[in-house]
Amino acid sequence: MQAATDLDANFATSVTASLVVLLLCLAGGAPLTPRCLRRGGCDLTSLAFMLASGLVFWSGIAAAVTMRGAGFWLAMPVIQATLAALLWRREAVVCPPARTGRRRAVRLVAPVLVMVAVCVLFIRWWAAFRSPDGRVVDVHSDLGYYGQLVLGMKESGHASLWSGVLGSAVVESGAPFDVWYHWGPVWLASGVHEFAGLSVMESLLQADRIVLTVLLAIAAGAIVETLTGWSPGWSLLVGGISVIAVPLLKMFGILWFAGVLPYGILQHHSTSLVIQLSYHVEALLVLVALAAWLSSEDLPAGAMLFFAGVSAPHALAAAGVMAGALLTAGLLRRDRVMWKTALAVISILLAAWAMLSFVLGVNLPKSPESRMLTVGFNAIRLALRAGLVDTLISIVAGALMVPGVVHLMRLKDEGVQAERPRILGWMALCALAGGFAAYHLFSSMADRFHFSAFTRIVLIVPTAIWGMARMASRTAGPRKAASIALIILGGLMGVSDLVQYKNQTSFAKWSATDLGVIKKALGSEPFGYFAASDRNWWIPEHCTLASFLNVRCVRLNFIKSTDAAGQNGIFYGSSKPRELVPLLEGESEDQWSLRFARKLGIKRILEVEKEPLPDAISRSARKIAASGPLRVYELPAAIQK
Repeated sequence: MQAATDLDANFATSVTASLVVLLLCLAGGAPLTPRCLRRGGCDLTSLAFMLASGLVFWSGIAAAVTMRGAGFWLAMPVIQATLAALLWRREAVVCPPARTGRRRAVRLVAPVLVMVAVCVLFIRWWAAFRSPDGRVVDVHSDLGYYGQLVLGMKESGHASLWSGVLGSAVVESGAPFDVWYHWGPVWLASGVHEFAGLSVMESLLQADRIVLTVLLAIAAGAIVETLTGWSPGWSLLVGGISVIAVPLLKMFGILWFAGVLPYGILQHHSTSLVIQLSYHVEALLVLVALAAWLSSEDLPAGAMLFFAGVSAPHALAAAGVMAGALLTAGLLRRDRVMWKTALAVISILLAAWAMLSFVLGVNLPKSPESRMLTVGFNAIRLALRAGLVDTLISIVAGALMVPGVVHLMRLKDEGVQAERPRILGWMALCALAGGFAAYHLFSSMADRFHFSAFTRIVLIVPTAIWGMARMASRTAGPRKAASIALIILGGLMGVSDLVQYKNQTSFAKWSATDLGVIKKALGSEPFGYFAASDRNWWIPEHCTLASFLNVRCVRLNFIKSTDAAGQNGIFYGSSKPRELVPLLEGESEDQWSLRFARKLGIKRILEVEKEPLPDAISRSARKIAASGPLRVYELPAAIQK
C-alpha cells in the first residue's frame, strides 16, 4: 500500500493497526506456546507468553519482508517453529489439554480489554505529535532515526546503523551490516508501515507504542498475579503501575545533585519503562521470561530469555551483569539456588551470543578497532569501587522503593514456593550493583549508561513494586497499608514524571503546513542538507524532520569535531561517508559534498533557517519550494551526473 504522510495522520487507523497486530500476535503465538504453559489460555502468564511469542515471530517475518531476504532476523521465528514442532508430540502425552471454565476466561478477558483501552487513551494523550493548530512536536531525533531505519533498511536490504543515511550504498561504504542492535520497534514499525499504509512516524509513535505498552502491562501483570494470587484485574493494575513507576529521586530532579555525586549523574538518570521505546521489546521478553520462571516453567522461561539475548545487546548485557553479580553473591552466601540460577542465566546468554557471533556472523554496532572494556588490575579496582559507591547512593536516593526488594530477599518460611520470589529480590539488588560496576568497567564504550539505565528501568524499579504487592497480599494492618501506599506513591511519581515530560514538550520551528509544501516538492526523494553542528553522521539531527516527511536524509558536509573526534565518533566509526567517497587531493569541502551527493543519488537540498547553504552550492542550485523556515533546492542536472 502507498503510505500516507504524517500530514494526514489518522489516529483511528493507528489504533486499528495496533489491534490487528495484537490479534496476530495472539494467533501466531498460541501454537508456539508450550501446552503446559497454556493451561487453557486463561491466566496472564500464558497470555503474556503467547503475545510475546507472536510478537517475536511476526517481527522476524516483517524484517524479512522489509529487507526482501533472509538474515539473522529470521533466526527467532525458525527456532520458535522448530521448538514447537519438537515439543508437540511430547506434550500430547505429558501435558494433556486443560479444562477451563467460561467464567475463568471472562475474568481474564474483561480486564485485558480495559487495559487495552487505557493504553490507547494514554498513547493518544502522551504521544501525540501534532497540536490542533498545526504545530508539530519536536520529537527526539532518536525516534526520527528509527523512522529513517525503517525507510533505509527497505532500500538497502541490510540491518545496518547506516542504512537510514546511506541507503543502498551501505555495503559499499564498508559499514557493518547485519548488526546486533535493538531492532524490535523498528521491525514492528516496518510491518505496520508496509502492510497498514501508515507513515513511519505514525507506525512508531502510535501503533508501536500501543502494542508494546499493552504487552508490557500484561507481562508485568502476570508477574504480580503469580506473586500475589490476585485477580487479573488487580494484577494488571499493579503491573501497569510497575511499568510507569520511577525512583523517588526523580521528583526532586536529579540535576540538583550534579555537583555532589562523586562520579557524575548520567548513570543515575532514570525514566519510567513506558517512556523508553527503544527498550520495550527486550523488556517485554525479559518480563515474560521472569513470569514463566516464577511459574516454575523453566523451558519457556529459558527460551524467552534466549530470545531477549538475541534481540539486542542491551538485554544480554543487562541480564549478564545481573547474573554475574548474582553468581558472586550466591557463592559468597553459599546459596546453591542462587548460584545455580545465575549459572543457568549465564549459560542461556552465552548460547545466544555464540549463535549470533559464530553461527550467524552478526556484527556489533561499533568500529572494529574500538575497545569496550577497561583492563588492568588498578582500573578494575577503581571501577568496582565507583560501582559500589553509586549503588549505595542509588539505594539511599530511592529508599522508599527498597522495602519491596527487601521483602522478597528475606522470604524464608514458605519452603520451595518462596525460593524463586526470594531470588527475584536478589536479582534486583544484583542488577543494581552489576549495572553500576559495568558502567565504570566499560569506560571506553559509548552509550555505556545503558548498563545502569536498562537494569534500573526493567529489573529494579518494577521488582520493587512487585515486592510491595506481594507484601500487601501476605500481611495485614499497618504493613499492608504501608505497602499499598508505597505502590500508589510509586505510581504517582511515574504519572508526575509523564506529566512533566508532556509539559516540557517543545514544538518544531516548522508546522504541518510547512511540511505539506516541502513534501509536495520532495515527493519520495531523499534530501541532503548542510549544518555547522550536528549529531554523528549516521544519526543526523534532521532525521526527525525527514521521517515526518516519509523520506531519508543525509548531511552532506564533514564536521571534524563530530565525525572524526569525540567518544561516539571514534567508537562507532562515524566517518564512513569519507571512506565511501574519499577526499581527493586539492579538493574543496564543497566539491567533495557534491560528489558525495551524486554517489547517493541526492538531487534535492533542504535548507533550514540559520543553516544556510555554502555559497558554492547556493549559486548552482535552484530553489523549487519554500515554507516557513524550510527551503528546497534542486541541484542542476550536470551536477547530479
